[in-house]
Amino acid sequence: MKQIFFIILVALVWVFSTINTSGWGIANKTDLITIFLIVAWFLISKGKSKTKLQICGLNRKLLFYTFLSFVFIPVVIHGSLEGASYLTMIPLVYCFSQLEVTKTVITISGYIIAGLGLATLYVFNKMDVLSGWNENQIAMIGLFSCMYYYISLTGHLTLRKITIGVAISVMYVSLLQPTNARSSILFIFIAIAIIYTNNAAKEYLGKKNAMRWSLSVPLIIAIMVVLFPDFYLFEYIKDVSTSGFSKSTAFNGRDDIWKAAFERLPKNFFLGTGEFKVNHHNSAMAVLDIFGVIGYICWFKLLKKTLEIMKKYLDDEILFGCMISFLVIFWQQSLDLGFVTPLPNMVPYMILGLGLGRVNTIRKWYQS
Repeated sequence: MKQIFFIILVALVWVFSTINTSGWGIANKTDLITIFLIVAWFLISKGKSKTKLQICGLNRKLLFYTFLSFVFIPVVIHGSLEGASYLTMIPLVYCFSQLEVTKTVITISGYIIAGLGLATLYVFNKMDVLSGWNENQIAMIGLFSCMYYYISLTGHLTLRKITIGVAISVMYVSLLQPTNARSSILFIFIAIAIIYTNNAAKEYLGKKNAMRWSLSVPLIIAIMVVLFPDFYLFEYIKDVSTSGFSKSTAFNGRDDIWKAAFERLPKNFFLGTGEFKVNHHNSAMAVLDIFGVIGYICWFKLLKKTLEIMKKYLDDEILFGCMISFLVIFWQQSLDLGFVTPLPNMVPYMILGLGLGRVNTIRKWYQS
């Protein structure tokens, strides 16, 4: 019964993540319903938990500055609750961390989410039902669904697992092609390469500064693109984009957005602009521009602390899958949007919570 309830929760997170940014979702205020459900679930989970509340090893100092930059300053200066809305991802992570995460649940829910993602892409490409939806939005639904499925693809690679994995990956790539989702297709290939060379990936992730460098990828990419626009790799990306995806530039205007954000930074260095006014297409640039350097440091440390906890159990295939799926999404968000918004797509944060839930499950097994 618990496993069925778990799978239903995963499916509901996917459904709400999909409809929240749709016209129907906006009209029916499903974002507010989502926030209410997350807060209610958090209060129920905390009420049942016998352990002291600890979210990703959060300390009081980090908690204070996170609240200051994401909630207090935006509310006082701009009357905006968008930062507070984004922070509801923290209780969502906590709630999933309190569940027992088993291989069976991850495998079954992986197939369900993979199917939902493929169905959404197929309907968008072949029918008029989703004709008003943005191509980037559809591509993110597809990519995040695929990455969730990949959690169960890690570990011992049997012929059956490889065959099904390749088949689902091929379907995703073919259905993503019409959306011109260059980065989504690229990072599916990157994820497959990591999964099928998991020993090398584990060796890298086990290094001391692996999490720091991994989480710095979006910021490094933005800096490189702004400072070195004529770098030969970017010219190659432009050629591929022009010939294969009908794009006129390498980054389709993202470089201009990032440059403008860097130019605004000196005026709002510590606390940012406090408002979600621009689609930054880069999670690091979004946090840096909106919440300033203090907000960026807090955001970075929250993610790093979470991944450092998961890193201790890399030999567990489910935990390794959660970490790889999350990091691939995070890296892809160097070039797209969905990870940092007033109410972001919840799938990446659910994956993070599942990773912590797997840690707690393993620890309970050891104790018993």
